[in-house]
Amino acid sequence: NLSDGREDDDEVDGECVNGDAFKDSMDFNCTLYEGAHWCEVNDEGKTVEGPGWCSDLNQECDVLAERRWSRHKAFKNQQGQWAKSCCCDTGLDATYPYEGGGECTDAPDNKVAAWHDQYGYSCRAYHFGSFCTLAGEPGSGWDPKNGDIAGYVREGMSPLDACCTCGGGIWEGGRMPNSTPPTPETGTSGASGASEVDDYYYYGGYYYYGDDDDEVDG
Repeated sequence: NLSDGREDDDEVDGECVNGDAFKDSMDFNCTLYEGAHWCEVNDEGKTVEGPGWCSDLNQECDVLAERRWSRHKAFKNQQGQWAKSCCCDTGLDATYPYEGGGECTDAPDNKVAAWHDQYGYSCRAYHFGSFCTLAGEPGSGWDPKNGDIAGYVREGMSPLDACCTCGGGIWEGGRMPNSTPPTPETGTSGASGASEVDDYYYYGGYYYYGDDDDEVDG
């Protein structure tokens, strides 16, 4: 269990909260914590670090050691509250639409289970944090001080390439207009090894699966 040894022992006063009822020192709320799997509820009913929290114990987080995240408590707000205030069990995380079965799937990562940027922020984080829009623009949750989203690159992909919520990912029937062309080296939009370039063709501003050699009847 990722949370082993990572629990904060202090009890939270009152009932747990959701959404904007809590924000940490980075202005991140419970929606982001739960949706991005930054928190979860353990067998004892305690809110602890989840599998999306990029700590030193998380083997699914491929970032430099100095960029690993501290414990939840390190991000407590001015009221002395931290993510333990969040309920983290509302089922919000299950509403994420881009991990298969929908019109778009986030690009695969060759090293870990799910792509994240060089600081550990996953496509789930970009989605539930409203960091970007489907048009590939900064979202309402993006702090302009953080610079250009396109600069957050890991494994040759930025969120604009990897994440459906930012207009990237692999779309059923066609790629979003902000996607980059596939190349023989990378297949689709920088997703290394995801597909052969011959599996795509370009038409009307989109990249489509399959080929365009089918004969037309009549």
